[in-house]
Amino acid sequence: MNREDVKNKIWHRAVKVIFVGVFFLAQAFGFFLISTYTNEKIVDPTSFEHAGSVIKEKFPEYSDLSNEAVGQKLFGNNKVLTQEQFQTMKDRGLSFDQIVNLVKYTQKYSTLEKTGFYVLSFIIVTIIFYLISRIFFYVLSGEKFFSL
Repeated sequence: MNREDVKNKIWHRAVKVIFVGVFFLAQAFGFFLISTYTNEKIVDPTSFEHAGSVIKEKFPEYSDLSNEAVGQKLFGNNKVLTQEQFQTMKDRGLSFDQIVNLVKYTQKYSTLEKTGFYVLSFIIVTIIFYLISRIFFYVLSGEKFFSL
């Protein structure tokens, strides 16, 4: 069975529609995974100094450490304040706004890096689907696997 005979079959049209639909779904799923992965935020390193200075005013036990060391101790490795730490800060006189504004967060990946991930995802999915279509015609009509 050659390619022209296959193109005239109704089931081939249905397979094409399903193939294109699955291709778009795979692209959308890839883009969803990339957007989820690259939307990560990290603690902005410049905010450690600010957080340390505010905390040292209300917590004298941290006075022997530098401002940056205090900020690193509280928020290093992208930690989030625990409820207990938050309540202790409120009890020592820090307002809710002061506590919330202690640390600023920034995007982990730049726009250029995100774009690169999206392009890479698009290329990988496209190559996979191209290979699937070539396998289909190789098995069905005996066409050469790579024909230009």
